[in-house]
Amino acid sequence: MYLHARRYTWSSERDTPTLPALGARRFHFERFWPKLDGFHDTVSEAWNLTPSDADPFRRIVARLKATARHLQRWSARTVGGISLQLQVARELIPRLDAAQDFRPLSHIEAWLRRKLKGAYLGLASLDRAISRQRSRLSWLRDSPLSYLSVHASRRKQRNLISSLQVDGHSVSEHAHMVEAAYNYFANVLGSSEERAFSLNQSLLRTETFDLTELETPFTEDEIWRAIKCLPTGKAPGPDGFTAEFLLACWDIIKHDICEAFDKLYTTNGRGFQKLNEALLTLLPKRPDAAALSDYRPISLIHLIAKLFAKVLSLRLAPRLGAMVSTNQSTFIAGWCIHDNFLLVQQTARLLHNLKVPRMLLKLDITRAFDSVSWPFLLETLQHLGLRTNYSKCSATPIQCNDEDIATIAAEMQCPVKQFPIQYLGLPLSIRKPSTTSLMPIIHKLEWKLSTWRASLLSRGDRLALVRHVLCAIPTHFLTAIAFNPSILKQANRIIRGFLWAGSTDAKGGQCLVNWQRVCRPLSLGGLGVRGLQRTDIALRTRWLWLKYTDTSRPWSHLHIPHDPAVSAIFRASTTWTLGDGRTCRFWGDHWINGRSVAEIAPLVLALVPRRRRKTRTVHDGLLQRSWVRDIQGALGPAALVQYVDL
Repeated sequence: MYLHARRYTWSSERDTPTLPALGARRFHFERFWPKLDGFHDTVSEAWNLTPSDADPFRRIVARLKATARHLQRWSARTVGGISLQLQVARELIPRLDAAQDFRPLSHIEAWLRRKLKGAYLGLASLDRAISRQRSRLSWLRDSPLSYLSVHASRRKQRNLISSLQVDGHSVSEHAHMVEAAYNYFANVLGSSEERAFSLNQSLLRTETFDLTELETPFTEDEIWRAIKCLPTGKAPGPDGFTAEFLLACWDIIKHDICEAFDKLYTTNGRGFQKLNEALLTLLPKRPDAAALSDYRPISLIHLIAKLFAKVLSLRLAPRLGAMVSTNQSTFIAGWCIHDNFLLVQQTARLLHNLKVPRMLLKLDITRAFDSVSWPFLLETLQHLGLRTNYSKCSATPIQCNDEDIATIAAEMQCPVKQFPIQYLGLPLSIRKPSTTSLMPIIHKLEWKLSTWRASLLSRGDRLALVRHVLCAIPTHFLTAIAFNPSILKQANRIIRGFLWAGSTDAKGGQCLVNWQRVCRPLSLGGLGVRGLQRTDIALRTRWLWLKYTDTSRPWSHLHIPHDPAVSAIFRASTTWTLGDGRTCRFWGDHWINGRSVAEIAPLVLALVPRRRRKTRTVHDGLLQRSWVRDIQGALGPAALVQYVDL
């Protein structure tokens, strides 16, 4: 029904009809708009015709609103009703093709047929771009439109909150859920609690830093560099604009943006509240999320506030490495969360080998977005109001007897768990992880396959998913843990089955190419799929490299175990140039003309205790010929010859 200029937009068609007026959809900047003719003219007209305001904040707010209105009208005229236009084209083109089989088309009909086909291709491309944006599968090229639509629908359904558990009762009405969510997060976000004590910050850190360079005025080039670093394809804030708008229209809007930054530089935030608004959306932390505590609030802030935060973060990022302790191994460029896992794992193994009773405490700190004390934040600048969440903590005994364990269980408010335990999403153990402890990675691969409609995907689409998703899922595990043959076999079976058959398993006749050849690079005739075994070796070889080249790693003083394959790859890929000899091992590394003592004098090495092999450096060994004292036991004739050669 045509409802132009009608007061209501829907009718139940009853004698006493229900006549709701559906509100206008919130403005959302489309990624494909900058590619269309007339886009820049529309933005320039809307931006420049808006009455100017002396305050840059109010001016930007007014011009963004005007630009949004103009873009919506321009889009409606240019690409409005894509689905309807596609349906019309699908109806008319076959009729004209059928008519052409029996008679020549007139000039008008031939012109209409060409126009419809050209328009159909363009509209289909736009429809696909919109569906890809809705599905958030921007990396998957040339995928069927039906698959993108199904994925977008399932994604929307997965994020839909149909009910909440509030105080032991289920709430499903929208108004009641809104009220419950508001009350819950109002109490934990930005809540201020009285503190009985504070911190003496002068005792926390004696080192000071010169940060005066962070207070220099903002420049146009600096803002533009930050714009180019903003991620694209992200959900917009309350203004509806995304980073694509800044990239496409910088020449039009840069004068106003720079003036706003100049005002912020003077710490004059009056009027900034309209540019500092945000939308809060809840994302489930777990698949069976029910209570509000099971959801993570994500703040979708205004585009200008996001840009300002990005500029500040880029200024601070180069200094964070010196300001933050190496034990805080995340959120710093070049640092890795696996450093912490390796530190804890090797420390636990060392304590176990020392046979000294110790207790490993795994403490879960309440996240900053769960409870933030703003006075505490302002006072400490770096501490985030951390609280211990005892329900997620655990105590793990190392060489403890029953009496020690009973004491810990009585004193601590957390359960006592034996190895292996979960730490940073990885199985932490003092021994090699068992197949059972590594099964979560297999379950994760199987769950991922269940979320895809393999029947709607071509083999090329499945190959893209294999290369970019399935082969990437085990990376977190492979970086820190060596997979045993059983887990490697199961993981490869799942990946191979999805590629060739679209299921978790593929029979021999369905596999068109040998898997070893599939895992070759494209330049060598393969399909570019990463082999998990080789990836495992490559990722763990990195730890050997870092041990010798980066002594700032928190685990650098600990022994890092590695299997022969990792040692062989490292040996073949590196050479030693001897300096002061403080990082080179005397007995194990190949520092003697590219050879090691193990290669020159294996019989002599056999008389050296294992602990000395791991710890003796070239510097210490050559100092007063200390390496000779490492040899314990009598040298036989063959060993004596090797000793002389050494």
